[in-house]
Amino acid sequence: AAATDGALDPTFGAGGFVITSPNAGYKALARQPDGRLIGAGTVFPTPSTGQILLGRYDSTGLLDPTFGVGGLASTPIAGSPVSILGSMGLQSDGKILTVGWTGTFAAPIVFAARFLDDGTLDTSFGTGGVTTGYFGTATFQAARAVAVQADAKILITGQACCGPSGLDSFAIARLNPDGTPDAGFGSGGQVRLAVGVAPSNGGHALAIQPDGRIVVVGEAIDGVGDGGAMVILRLTTDGTL
Repeated sequence: AAATDGALDPTFGAGGFVITSPNAGYKALARQPDGRLIGAGTVFPTPSTGQILLGRYDSTGLLDPTFGVGGLASTPIAGSPVSILGSMGLQSDGKILTVGWTGTFAAPIVFAARFLDDGTLDTSFGTGGVTTGYFGTATFQAARAVAVQADAKILITGQACCGPSGLDSFAIARLNPDGTPDAGFGSGGQVRLAVGVAPSNGGHALAIQPDGRIVVVGEAIDGVGDGGAMVILRLTTDGTL
């Protein structure tokens, strides 16, 4: 029988949902052109370690055995014991981009990693499929969103410490298709902006307009009673406000 609108879909998984793998969680979702679904998140082999996790499912919720090992692919980033996913995006050629942070909880650095359609790292990207440190010499870096331009260049946004006036800052970087920083964007491929006097700034999502301009949304938190403000930035194609 057909499900009522808004009810769990009984044709997907077990009564409308799928549960996969303990000690893990998905944070992003993408639908491939053939209808298969890719979830991306972090798996924690131990309480003090984390790895990037990808899972691919068919349209009925079954794991795709042609992806990774039994439908799941997990990998540490740059040999770090802790890697946490921020977001995921699909390229037009089917490759899978992931961004987040890696290193230690006290001093993380941003990473980007690209996977092939079978769940293995794409060795044509960065070093062995991974690049790190796009937000310069910032002592705390985290990427939370990724988008791909029509020319295949890659945009990421997140948070970096410490920006102008010693504040956390919005951080935006643009990468060439091979993972190297795009020198034509901002300063050496990155832009960092502190908004107002709030001590904590950061980007959480971004979108690319048809004319190529870049819109970033996030927050500026004053740290007093969790007060703060919603922030929208728009940049030109070269990274200027």
